[in-house]
Amino acid sequence: MSQKRKKIILSAALFVLILSASGFVLAQTEIFLPFVKLEIARSIFLPLAKLITDISLEPPPPPPAPDPELNAKIEKIFDTPGYAEARVTLTALNAQNNSLQFGPEGRPPESLAIVADLIEAVRVYGYGGTNFVAQIVDSQGNILSFINAPLPPPSAPPAPIGGAPTPAAATVGWTALTTGVDYQFEGIHCPTSSVCYASGASAGGAAPGRIVKTTDGGTSWTVQTSGTDSALYDVHFPVNVNTGYTVGDVGTILGTTNGGTTWTAQTSGTGQTLFDAHFVDNNTGYVSGANGVILKTTDGGSNWTAQTSGTFNSLAGIHFPVDATTGYAVGGLGTIRKTTNGGTTWSGLTSGTGEDLQGVWFTNNDTGYAIGNTGTILKTTNGGTDWTAQTSGSGATLSSIHCSVNDTTCYVTIAGAISGRVLKTSNGGTSWAAQSVPNASAGALLSIFCLDNNTCFASGLSGQVVKTTDGGGN
Repeated sequence: MSQKRKKIILSAALFVLILSASGFVLAQTEIFLPFVKLEIARSIFLPLAKLITDISLEPPPPPPAPDPELNAKIEKIFDTPGYAEARVTLTALNAQNNSLQFGPEGRPPESLAIVADLIEAVRVYGYGGTNFVAQIVDSQGNILSFINAPLPPPSAPPAPIGGAPTPAAATVGWTALTTGVDYQFEGIHCPTSSVCYASGASAGGAAPGRIVKTTDGGTSWTVQTSGTDSALYDVHFPVNVNTGYTVGDVGTILGTTNGGTTWTAQTSGTGQTLFDAHFVDNNTGYVSGANGVILKTTDGGSNWTAQTSGTFNSLAGIHFPVDATTGYAVGGLGTIRKTTNGGTTWSGLTSGTGEDLQGVWFTNNDTGYAIGNTGTILKTTNGGTDWTAQTSGSGATLSSIHCSVNDTTCYVTIAGAISGRVLKTSNGGTSWAAQSVPNASAGALLSIFCLDNNTCFASGLSGQVVKTTDGGGN
């Protein structure tokens, strides 16, 4: 399975950002919320770096006292890994201009500390407000605004506040590939080291569905004709470079038997959004989607049969590690389902978390991982009977995972903020290290596929595809 975000499942109430009449403005058109689907969206993640860079002054407040280190402070917040001494305060105003505090989920309204590693996001919710007003002040109470002047060279990372850990970025071993398009790539799969396919949608998540292909390891890419107006969230070529499948919005399933020269629509029998696909061979495969949908085919997609998953929570990831008998599906609110009879029945497993899970990968029928929101990584070694939370070093949304067959090496992509990053473990999840990727400003990484412990491709926003052949440099 080309594990990936597929469409990030969010947790608590979706709010629309509206320009305020005065104060600081959060521009609705500048904050990108990837593929939010109303049927499962119950909250909103605001990437800090993007949130703050979209603030303008109308009119500006009284200028703060001269501060020769202002630019350095701004750089400290946005460009340097670590924890900056700055806070963002969010306030919502109702129609009567009464101030309503706007704060983090699960805590009273308050100022929010900015974690300046460019991979974190703040989960927030409001109480009846419609207009958002935000102001940023440093630890001395000075209001920070952007100055169009060159920043000084980066300084050493600041010490963490309160002893909080700072994930260290590993040596860069990722190379940016030029796709020539600005599509939002939700899925990527590489049947060989030379041939890869990526699926998604046009920039901003708009239709029609997009598929690109490389036959030279990512040096050049060709746009294929999908023939669909639906966004595509996953792509999978189970055996060779010719036969593959892609899935997406409104029950879309497409198949090809000629390497994508032509893609043919298949009848899924559902109008639900389909997030993930996993085939064990060219004929037998499974698809998971919104509202607990699981579909199965045994004839290459000529016929699809709906299975009873036992949940109405959306299932963002599905994986059958060995054969078509034992498989796992994960999704909203910590949902994990398991089958040991090819999907005839699915049973629930206790994940120990209420976070939305975005991806799943098993190295055999017993040992596997589930990843999701707020940096969640879970591991089991007994077929899902018990799950142990691992320390990812990130509080952002983790979008996809791919592991080696020996269980020790896994890669996870981060979709929780403007800076694309990859997490890697080489010891079965005992520890995870953050790896930086080039062109991080292009946005979140949504999908990853690895051919072995060292060679991986990852895709995401703004047409980005990155590649490593040395395990990311560590």
